[in-house]
Amino acid sequence: MIRRYPESPVSRDASLDASRNGHVFAYASSTYRDRRFHAVEYALVAEEPLEIVVDGKLRHATTRTPDRDADLAVGFCFTEDLIEDYGDVAALEIVSDPSGGSRVVVDLKPRETRDGPVEPLAKPPFHTVRGAKLFELRKVLESRQVLFSLTGATHACAVFDREGELLASAEDLGRHNALEKAIGALVKENRQGDACLVMTSSRLSATLMRKVQRLGLEMVAGMSAPSKAAVDMAHDLGLTLVGFLRGSSFTVYTHPRRIRA
Repeated sequence: MIRRYPESPVSRDASLDASRNGHVFAYASSTYRDRRFHAVEYALVAEEPLEIVVDGKLRHATTRTPDRDADLAVGFCFTEDLIEDYGDVAALEIVSDPSGGSRVVVDLKPRETRDGPVEPLAKPPFHTVRGAKLFELRKVLESRQVLFSLTGATHACAVFDREGELLASAEDLGRHNALEKAIGALVKENRQGDACLVMTSSRLSATLMRKVQRLGLEMVAGMSAPSKAAVDMAHDLGLTLVGFLRGSSFTVYTHPRRIRA
């Protein structure tokens, strides 16, 4: 029996697609329950190494769920202040390593040919959101967690606009990978300026705050807890930070005026 999580419902077609694409593998194992072992078949998510090379220099080495590597590389370049938009990318190539893993090779246009220095996007005019809306957006994120519903092993991230419409989402073993895949998809479509809220299934770290600041967001929400450094950074950046978004409650750590009852 393949393990499934009823709190993250996904369609059967989506689950089959994940298996066909080589992201999920069935594995025969034993579960100890009620004082005996039971033979079961669990689903395991794929994990493979990836290198991101920018202008001939190795910039990042990680392990990731082998999917949407181009989005991950573009999102990494954007969040690390290497590009202003997708127009700064001169070429992008994905090279598979016969021994396992892949490499994304990114060539950037010379700095002097770009429009100007890399800067965070301007923060949009202040607006508020109903607290109940966050629960609706959480359901949207959960409905996109195909790999998690099968394996229980992945993080998810979703980016929404000011109207609460989903702009991009992604799943990955790594929470920062999931974020960068979602952001990369936005940058490739030149829609990074539409982003208003990022929601993640993971804990909220200072690294995550640093990466999302390029988007000029108003709010970051997560299903787990933030670190003190993340709260301090969110306060300084003017971000509304929401944690423990579970069940029928959540906790607001910074700039609560954006959320109304």
